[in-house]
Amino acid sequence: MVLLGFLGILALPTGCKHDIEEVSKLQESLGVPPEKGYDVEVMYYDSGYLEFKLVGKELTIIPREKQDPLIEVDSFNLYLYDKEGRVYTKIKANSGTVDLPNKLMWAKGHVFLWSREGNKLNTDEIVWDLEEERIYTYSDVRLETPEGVIYGQGFETDPSFKTYRITKMKGTIKVNLD
Repeated sequence: MVLLGFLGILALPTGCKHDIEEVSKLQESLGVPPEKGYDVEVMYYDSGYLEFKLVGKELTIIPREKQDPLIEVDSFNLYLYDKEGRVYTKIKANSGTVDLPNKLMWAKGHVFLWSREGNKLNTDEIVWDLEEERIYTYSDVRLETPEGVIYGQGFETDPSFKTYRITKMKGTIKVNLD
């Protein structure tokens, strides 16, 4: 139940960098062990509607002094749902971190982002600013759309992944001049 409460806040934006050694030292100084869950599936509902489902191999809640905990998840899939209960975006990555006070989520390592419209993004890392409803990266990206493949460095979209912006773009796309 506590885990679900903490994860319910995942829908809030967060963000700041952290050093795992620093987190471990703080954890030890607080005398509070991290909470762990294995083969975790968490579903978040708002007003009776499923907003997202997180499926991960291992989830760790790391306590922090005078702050909400840091949440880390290994090898996960995150599914975002519309009001009709259909998946509209999926994020898959080797690991993820949620910083509740700053309302940021990071996905790292072989990150894949899919949309219902057929867009597929591959990159090394994305940041989801939950407050601004913005997903972005400054890393190299490969975007496959129904119109073609685009490469670039830097990417930004909203959680629906319907519209997006790529910086330092290269590649070819089909343009319909009709």
